[in-house]
Amino acid sequence: MAKEVRIFIVELLQAYEEITDKTCTEMALDFDVTLSNLYKYRNGKGNPTAKTIDKIIKAVEENCPELLENRKRLVVLVMNRRKQPEVYDLLYQLGVTTNYTGFFHTAYAVSLCVEQPDRLLLVTKWLYPEVAKQYKTNWKAVERNIRTVSCIIWQEGRPLLEDLAHRHLEQKPRNAQMLAILASSLDTGPLAVHGLGEVVALPGEDDDVRVADESVNEGRCETIVAEDGVPLAELQVGGNDEAPALITV
Repeated sequence: MAKEVRIFIVELLQAYEEITDKTCTEMALDFDVTLSNLYKYRNGKGNPTAKTIDKIIKAVEENCPELLENRKRLVVLVMNRRKQPEVYDLLYQLGVTTNYTGFFHTAYAVSLCVEQPDRLLLVTKWLYPEVAKQYKTNWKAVERNIRTVSCIIWQEGRPLLEDLAHRHLEQKPRNAQMLAILASSLDTGPLAVHGLGEVVALPGEDDDVRVADESVNEGRCETIVAEDGVPLAELQVGGNDEAPALITV
């Protein structure tokens, strides 16, 4: 990820310099960085901190927003992956430690859900395989390890979990519910999933959207509510981790 960030910053700075025709000194003032660091970032030699990346993106957005138009997805990816330390800290607060393999599986899964929330609709197809690929394992092991983390959180960090969910929880959330709660706590708003009237289905598939988190059988479907009180895209995550045929925002 560090390499992706460096490449992104290099391309952004070079494009900014070309379009604005500013000197490096002027650019350094725009980005509130030292001239020597600007040279490093522009040439891909340095590793800008999260704070510096924020300042660069903010300055580009204010002075040359068109540069971000074609890079929106990469901007979102960079900004969301920077949340990884926040995910680690959150898991520690909830009672999970790094001696569990599921700690890292859960952290990566949450960062993926923040980046692309519709992964929560079909976790066994759209989320677990991606985590498994990252950690060179299979999706069933990922599901099991995340489930272990969910049990630890339920036992050790239930009060904080309920604070994050903004409601009293009668029973332990399923994997998808737990991930939705954690992801929404790191996001600035509700997890928008699909546009109005958009059908949720995988390319090449018909109506089979009933992919279950099979090894878990916990309780009823419940709507997870984000911090501002708006349901997470009316996303029902529970029961059989079933994706409704029609998702509305």
